[in-house]
Amino acid sequence: MRRGYAATPPGRWSLVAALPRLDRAWLQCGERNVWERSVFTPGGTQILPLAYALMESRTEMAYRDLFTFVRRVVPELDPDYFMTDFEVAQQNAISEVFPRVRLSGCLWHFSRAICRNVRALGLHDLVRDSDNARRVVRLCLAIPLAPPGQLYDALNTVVIEARRLNLHDRFVDLFNYLRATWLEGIGQRILCVFGVRHRTNNVAEAHHLNLNSRIVRRPNVWRFIEMLREMEDIAWRNLGASGDWPGTKSC
Repeated sequence: MRRGYAATPPGRWSLVAALPRLDRAWLQCGERNVWERSVFTPGGTQILPLAYALMESRTEMAYRDLFTFVRRVVPELDPDYFMTDFEVAQQNAISEVFPRVRLSGCLWHFSRAICRNVRALGLHDLVRDSDNARRVVRLCLAIPLAPPGQLYDALNTVVIEARRLNLHDRFVDLFNYLRATWLEGIGQRILCVFGVRHRTNNVAEAHHLNLNSRIVRRPNVWRFIEMLREMEDIAWRNLGASGDWPGTKSC
């Protein structure tokens, strides 16, 4: 396992642990899809971490220095697709360090934000009791599935449907939130997941949950790194057993 660090002024650090065996195998793939700092196997059946980072800061500068360091360690790293949640600092850094990558946000995080806004606007009871209101919300949740450049058209279609159902006035604040925060703020390019095989980063979250279940609270950093090495060995053996990656085979 490679170990290193990236320094970000003023006095902030990111400790990086990279997994060289998985890096080398990943470079054998054609399309390279990155979920935060993880990658799907070619069969799409497993997600494997390429690197871990313990960060004291989550600013755009910190992320940029981190990704620059990782790319320096693995200069061939040039992903086709990168999915994250909607952390703007991280997304900006990714776009700068990997300028040709297609960047998308997680559909699940978008859906959760919309449902929270429905509650904040006092629409929960209406949606719970009305099939038509639930239909409007579900159509809103489907907006990122529209083809690139057509997300505004998708929102307008939802608005027209709400008018037909005599619900436009009840949902006008939700529509304004979608337009201002997501279509204009986040932008159609990042929000759109049209044609994407995996539309969420839930598998990465599941891996984090698995990691958390294996370590004690507040471990020292060296014990933490040893745990990452152990998990790398397990992942590599599982790859060999499943044959899900070119160049790996069961012992």
